[in-house]
Amino acid sequence: MNTSTWRDWDYRDAAGPMLSFFFGMAAGAALMYLFDPQRGAYRRHYLRDKSVRYARDTGRAIARQADYRAGQVKGMLHETRNALATEDVSDETLRERIRAELGHCTSHAHAVEVDVEDGCVTVRGSVPAEEEDNVISAIRSVRSVCDVDNQLSVT
Repeated sequence: MNTSTWRDWDYRDAAGPMLSFFFGMAAGAALMYLFDPQRGAYRRHYLRDKSVRYARDTGRAIARQADYRAGQVKGMLHETRNALATEDVSDETLRERIRAELGHCTSHAHAVEVDVEDGCVTVRGSVPAEEEDNVISAIRSVRSVCDVDNQLSVT
């Protein structure tokens, strides 16, 4: 005599056949939807067109991303090459590079005097206190600068 009760029943025993049944039903409904005699051709063409479009858009997005990353790598290579390169530039060229960089890091670039002698930079003038560190670090980051003599007065 079988003495099992409903408490002994495990839902996992029926999960496999139930899933197969529902997947079979879903597949049948999809086939009916796509092969309907009146609208099936339209639906198949629509599905094909959408699939082709998404595949094309994905390919274009991947190509754009690859171009972007290639540009980043190229830029890093150029920056590295320039950082490692030593070039002899005139004091006037170096002074103009520094003046150009000062225009980006301080609102009082006109109040800063820059003197360059053999790559050693002397800065005089007045800058706001919160901009002094930015000015000095910007000057040090200019290529071919070997030393910075800070004679700035803080306002």
